[in-house]
Amino acid sequence: MRVAFRADGSSQIGLGHLRRCLSLAQALQRLGAQTLFLCRTSDVDAQALLASAGIECRLLAQLPAVIQPGALADAADDAQACIEVLKNEAPALLVVDHYGLAADWHEALRQALGCRIAVIDDLADRPLSADALIDQNLCVESSHQTRYAPWLRRPPARRFCGPGFALLGESYAELQAHVPAAEVRSIGIFLGGTDPLNLSPTALQACRSGVGFQGPIEIVSTHANPHLASLREAVRADPQAQLSLDLPELSAFYARHDLQVGAAGGAAWERCAVGVPSLTLCLADNQRAVLPELERRQAVLAATGLDAPALAKGLRRLLDDASLRQTLATNSRALVDGQGARKVALGLLVLAQAPLQLRPAELSDAECLWRWRNHPSTRQVSRSQEEIPLSAHRAWLERLLAAGQSRLFLAYLGSFAVGVIRFDPLLTSDPEAAVEVSLYLDPQLQGLGLGRALLQAGEAAIAEMHADAALNIHAEVLPGNESSLALFRGAGYGPGATPLRFIKRLVP
Repeated sequence: MRVAFRADGSSQIGLGHLRRCLSLAQALQRLGAQTLFLCRTSDVDAQALLASAGIECRLLAQLPAVIQPGALADAADDAQACIEVLKNEAPALLVVDHYGLAADWHEALRQALGCRIAVIDDLADRPLSADALIDQNLCVESSHQTRYAPWLRRPPARRFCGPGFALLGESYAELQAHVPAAEVRSIGIFLGGTDPLNLSPTALQACRSGVGFQGPIEIVSTHANPHLASLREAVRADPQAQLSLDLPELSAFYARHDLQVGAAGGAAWERCAVGVPSLTLCLADNQRAVLPELERRQAVLAATGLDAPALAKGLRRLLDDASLRQTLATNSRALVDGQGARKVALGLLVLAQAPLQLRPAELSDAECLWRWRNHPSTRQVSRSQEEIPLSAHRAWLERLLAAGQSRLFLAYLGSFAVGVIRFDPLLTSDPEAAVEVSLYLDPQLQGLGLGRALLQAGEAAIAEMHADAALNIHAEVLPGNESSLALFRGAGYGPGATPLRFIKRLVP
C-alpha cells in the first residue's frame, strides 16, 4: 500500500512537521507500506534529512521556496503540483502536516487521486477536510471533538487525539523508564532542530552563570540551525559543554542526562516517553495551551520566560528538589507510552482498507495470547473474568490444537500481530453447520478499527473452509459491552436466540 506525505520544514518553520511525519512513515514501512514525501524547497535540505532515514522525498521544485510558517497564498498551485507527481501512482492514503494547507487543498487531492486524507494538526484554526484527524497534544478546553467541530467539513472516520498518539520514533516504544538520580550530574539542552530564537546559548548561560552548575552539558542541534556558528562558539568556550549535531533520534540523548531543557513542541512528548524531568519553554503559538496543562499535571516545570534569569530560576528549583524531579518523571512517563506512531499507522492502514493476514495459532503463541487474554480490558468483556495462570492457558491451548475442531487464528498487519479470532463448532437443531466466534485484540490497539478488520478477515477464512455449504456464525455479547454490540451489528449480524446473541449466515 502506498502512503504519501505532504510537509515542509525551514529555519523558521522548524523541523517538527518533518520529524513527526518521519516517525509515522517509518511505522508504516514496518507494517509493509511504501512511503513518499512531497516537500517545497526551503533553506533546509529536507531531502537529505529524509534520505538519511531511508525515506524517498520529491521536491516541488517548480513552486517558490517556503521559509515562513503560515497559510500558503499559492495553495491551489501546490495542490496541482502534488497531483501531477502522484497521479500515475496514486496513494491509498495522503498524510498532510501543514499549517498552510486547508480544506480546499485536501478536497482537491482527494477528488483527483481517490485517496483518503489524514490531517495532522494542533491549531484548529482553519477549515479541514479529513478522513482521519491526528492531534497528539493535550486538549485543555473540553475535548478535541468540540475544539475541531467548527472547522471540519466532514466528520473524520478516525480520530487519533491526545499524547497516547504522539508520533515518536520506534525506539521510544522499547525504552525503560528513566530513573531520576539523587543529584543532577549532567544536563541536556535541545530547543529544536533549527532553534530559530537562538536560545541554546542562553540556556547554557543560565546553567553556568545563572545557577553555577559545573557538570557536563550536552546541546543537541542540526546543521539547519541558522545560528550554528554562534552556538559552536559558546560551546567551545565551555570545556564541560558538548555539541551534538544531526542525531538520527534523541531517545538515548534524553535518557543519558538527569535533567533536560527543551521546548513544548513535539520533543516534549519524546521527553515524556523517556520520563526525564525537564524545564520546558514555550517557543510557538501552538504550544501556549499545551504547556500550562502539562505543568498543571505536574509533568514538566514551565519556564517563566525565555531570558537567562527566567531559565535560571526554573533550573534552580529543579536542581535543588529531587522530589520534584521524581514527580515530573513519573507523571510525564504516564502520559506517553511511546506506541503512538505504531497505533496511528495501524489505524490509518485499516482506514485505507489494508487487509489483515491470518495464520493458524501455534503452541509457541501461548504466552502472547495469554498476555492479551489476561489484560483487565479483555477479562472485563469475557465470560470468565478471572486471571488465568500461564501454565493453565498453555495446557488449554495444547488441548485445543490437539483436538483440531476449533479454528484459532492469529491476525497480522505486515509482520505485527494485532489480535486473535476463534471459531468453535456448535451443535444446533439447524441442519446447516454452525460455529461461535470470539475475538480480542492486543489491548494496546483498541479503538483503531482493528476489531472490524479482524472479524472480516476471520469470516473470510472460515467461509473458505466451508466453501461448499452455508455456514451460520453465532456471537454472544456480555451485557454492557457496547463496542462489541456495535461491531456485530455493523458487520451484518442479526438477532439470535436471546437479546445478546447474534447470528450471521454465510452462503457459498
